[in-house]
Amino acid sequence: KNLAHCLKRCFCLACFAFNWFTFTNIFLPLSRPSKDRILHETLERKNDVESYIYNMRDKVYTSLSDFIEESVRSEFVKQLEGAEDWLYGDGEDVEKSQYVKKLEELKTIGEPVVYRAREAEERYAATQKLRDALNALLEEAQSADEKYAHIEQAEKDKVIAAVKDAEQWLGDGLAKIESSPKFTDPAITCKQMEDRIFTLRIICRPILDKPKPKPVPVEEKKEEKPEEKKEETSEGSTEAAPEEKEGEKMDVEE
Repeated sequence: KNLAHCLKRCFCLACFAFNWFTFTNIFLPLSRPSKDRILHETLERKNDVESYIYNMRDKVYTSLSDFIEESVRSEFVKQLEGAEDWLYGDGEDVEKSQYVKKLEELKTIGEPVVYRAREAEERYAATQKLRDALNALLEEAQSADEKYAHIEQAEKDKVIAAVKDAEQWLGDGLAKIESSPKFTDPAITCKQMEDRIFTLRIICRPILDKPKPKPVPVEEKKEEKPEEKKEETSEGSTEAAPEEKEGEKMDVEE
């Protein structure tokens, strides 16, 4: 009895020891970030700040120079230099969140400049894509092809009006961009051009893709063919013949 009690107690202690070992050596480390991972991520964020400083300080005088106003550039360069001093001074060894915050501060001025440059670079392709879409829709709406003949003119006019409206919007927007300094935000964006294509397709495709109505089936009247009439006549003659023969037979018997 005492032996069984001792074995049971030993088993319970062994289970407790195993569970404690598992919790402290496996589950607990997984539930909290390791020190090495935190150090690695902090170093990455610090490098992000450093790279951004060097990259933007050079580009505001080269590839991005047209897209930032002179007074803003001077202020931005001072901000970049101040960030660099901080990085190798008080910011040499700080928490990851401090580097993230510093990068966000720099991007407040820098990102609009990068955005304007990217818009200018991608504008021609976006404009051409929209114009191609407009020309294709207009060509379909004005086509004399038989496959569009069933579409009412009033419906086609809706397509033409939508295309003309988009052409006007595009022309006005591009004119404003051309007359404005490059360091100002564009009047229309590449994303807006993309959205315009999507909107036009929603309006125009259901009209231009309208299927032709199915022809109404016409019931044909069945006319008796001459052969059928002939067969009916022949059948009538054949049936009458036996009657005549029977009549003749009766006369002979009398």
